[in-house]
Amino acid sequence: MPQPYVLFDNVCKYYQMGDTRIAASDHVSFSIQKGEFCVILGPSGAGKTTVFNMLTGVYRPTDGGIRLNGENLIGKKPYEINRMGVARTFQNIRLFKELSVIDNIITEVKVVRIFKYQFLQPAVFIDNLITILFVYAQNRSRRPCDIDFEAAL
Repeated sequence: MPQPYVLFDNVCKYYQMGDTRIAASDHVSFSIQKGEFCVILGPSGAGKTTVFNMLTGVYRPTDGGIRLNGENLIGKKPYEINRMGVARTFQNIRLFKELSVIDNIITEVKVVRIFKYQFLQPAVFIDNLITILFVYAQNRSRRPCDIDFEAAL
């Protein structure tokens, strides 16, 4: 089996509040092969965002190891990890309410290309995103403000 593209090996992130230690992520281990698609699921507060923040260098793990294509990420700055091909966005969703869903996605792709974070061809990126977001796929010509997301789920 080839070496994993992403490897989390017993990764922990703890916060100290007085005498209390709080585990944001506790002994997380997984691997992802290059080209593999994976999803991290869990309830609010389970540590999903913390995992992404550690992968992208926003947070430094308290313990454990993180590797990207065999290279140690611990101690690297976010811009260094970004140059290795890993970036993150934040959960501030700002949609253009008068544009269709597909036009919102195309606009995002154009912005991403301007900043040279082009990981996929725009058409591939759009197809993958629409496949993942099945609610949007069913409503691609509608405006986001006209979609009842609770009913669609």
